[in-house]
Amino acid sequence: MVVSHVSKKAKEALAYFEKANRTNGVEFWKVKDGAPQWVTDLCFSAHSEGAMLPDDWRYVFIVEALVALEEEIELEPDIYTSELCAWLASNVNRVGYVDDARDEWGGDLKSIFDELQLGQLTEKRDVFDQVTAFLEALIEEGRE
Repeated sequence: MVVSHVSKKAKEALAYFEKANRTNGVEFWKVKDGAPQWVTDLCFSAHSEGAMLPDDWRYVFIVEALVALEEEIELEPDIYTSELCAWLASNVNRVGYVDDARDEWGGDLKSIFDELQLGQLTEKRDVFDQVTAFLEALIEEGRE
């Protein structure tokens, strides 16, 4: 079954990610030194094939997507306003995710908090879809 193969490949990919600290103490996810090229290619693909520059939030979402694939769980948006605002402020293109969420869910949204959560969830799902497609293609091609 393809899902089990994707789940196994997601678990394999997760082993090549680690948390590190910047000089200012901020923690971030990165690909471990010595990781296979396909893991780097996965990250490039999840950054919209280079349309988005390397981005700490994208790396978080890549790791979350891999965990969701491995454990077969649903993605969830952040619940803290400070995290959602930091996510939004980190890249001007993220406003587009919020706009898309508002356009899709507009009448059901009660607050800007709802808009931010759904905007972030939209990006997480976008990354999830890109990671899934990449891993499926990798498996079909037999690349390791």
